[in-house]
Parts: sequence; structure tokens; C-alpha cells
Amino acid sequence: MASPRPSNLTAASRGRVCPRLPVVVMMLIGLPAWSWALNAQLRWTPSPDSRVKGYYVYVRQAKTPYGSHIDAGAPPQAADGTLSWVVRGLSSSVTYFVAVSAYTGTGIESALSDELPLGTPDPCTLDSCTSPTLCTFGPLPDGAACGAQAASGCGSTCLAGSCLGAAQHGFTLTRLKVKRSKTQLRAVASGQFTSSSLFDPPASGLQIALLDGAGTTLVQVALGAARFVASPDGRVVKLARQRGNTAQAQVSSLILKTRGGNTLVKLRLVAPPPAALPQSATVTLQAGGMCLSAPPLPCQARPRVLSCR
Repeated sequence: MASPRPSNLTAASRGRVCPRLPVVVMMLIGLPAWSWALNAQLRWTPSPDSRVKGYYVYVRQAKTPYGSHIDAGAPPQAADGTLSWVVRGLSSSVTYFVAVSAYTGTGIESALSDELPLGTPDPCTLDSCTSPTLCTFGPLPDGAACGAQAASGCGSTCLAGSCLGAAQHGFTLTRLKVKRSKTQLRAVASGQFTSSSLFDPPASGLQIALLDGAGTTLVQVALGAARFVASPDGRVVKLARQRGNTAQAQVSSLILKTRGGNTLVKLRLVAPPPAALPQSATVTLQAGGMCLSAPPLPCQARPRVLSCR
């Protein structure tokens, strides 16, 4: 028996394990404007497991675990084959999360479905429950993406628990070389920008993105503030070495040198290889409230190498 979620799960209860079967959850708001809604309609596709006799609906307020479930029973199927349940008694000033599980006549319950939000979750808070009582709450690190990305590759990031839009700042990309192998993509970039106190990775962390000429993100890496070390005079900032980093996409080296009112940038990153390299590319660097974006450089493109100057 599967939980109502887009991917397959295995659920265990009383020492018994349910086979994996897909069930998809969809959310529909009962009224056009959430700010005035007190009820919400949850829709999901039924489990194909013949043992399923009904469904539990779970509702929790943001940053709190689930309480007791609501037994929705076995709702009648709509014309499109979905099942539905109306969640009532909600407050328009509170953000909620809802999830669904399936149960059998012998008391076996599946894992929870993917959670779906009602209201506006805090974009700079990790707020997730994988079971009614197993939850993870906490602030996202400074520099974590929290808003829609603009065409330039700049978007909003978390800073001290708030989602802030970044001010765009001119960035001259002088060199970019991207190589693709069967197992890895490697990129080397260098450039410079007019120094600014707003750009301070040791204080706010740093988000680095490699984009194609149309602004689509190819690789994105977020680095926490603790990853950086600065020279005593603050003119040189380097990425501290980190052992045991198993992330697929990571920055292997980064140096920021301030000289004569300008800051020079050199970086190397590795990531899983894309299906093909683009015809042009660029890099963005975002720290706290500042985003450095540069137009794509003229490039010489070969099947496995992109050289831009």
C-alpha cells in the first residue's frame, strides 16, 4: 500500500510492510482568495491497492507537528477519478500544512503523502514533517535561495531569517571555461567588480550560479558563511577546505582579492554533467543583499568544451 504522494514509498505498521504503489495528491483551495477562506478542499487519486479501506487527513500549523488525524473514510470518486475531502475550521491568518495517508481494514497505515501548504509558508524556514511526529524545523542558512530568480540569475536569498531581494551590481566576467565529460562538468571563471561592503560572504554566505545565455540555471551552489576565511586586513577571502564533502555540485576553490577599489574573483566548480553544453554562459554571485550578474561572454563552443572571453 502506498502513501498518497507522487513517488513510491514503503510504509510499515505493526511489523508489516506495505507494497509500493503510487498515489498522487493535488490541492485545491475552496475559495478564490485564501485570505478569506476558512475551508479548503483536498483532492487525491485513490490507491490502486485493493486492501485500502479509507484515508486519514492530517492538518498542522506551520512549525508544529501533526496532532490527531481526521478519518475521511472512503470518499466517493469524482468524475475524474479523484477523491476529495473538505478541511474545515481554518483561520485565514494561519499557515497550515496538510497530508494524507491510506489505511487498510486491519489497521495498516501508509506513510504520509507529500505535504502541501495552505497559506504562505516562511521561505527562510525549514518546515517539514515526514510522519505525524517526525518533523524538522529551523532557519535556512544565510544565502539560501528563497525567491523567484530573475532573468539575470539574481533572486532573493535568506539573510538573518528574512527573504531579501538582492540589489544587482555590475560584474565583469573576463574568462569562463566549461568542460563536460561523461561523469562531470567542470567550470573555471574569473572576473571583477567594484568593491562594496554589501558583498560580504564571510558574514552572509554566498550563492553561485552558472547559467546559460538565456538565463536558465545549469548549476547552483550555496555556501554558508562559515565556509569562508579572510586575511587579517580583509582584503583576501578564500573558501576554507572542507573534508568529506559528498555534494554532487560543489565549489572546489574560490578567491576574492580586493585591490584598488576593485575585487577580483577566481572560482572553480564541479557538478554532474548536463546532456549538452550551451552555446553561451555566464556566472552570478549573490551574497546577502547584493547580486553580481554579468552578460554572457562571446564563446567558442565545441561538443565538450565551452571557452568564453
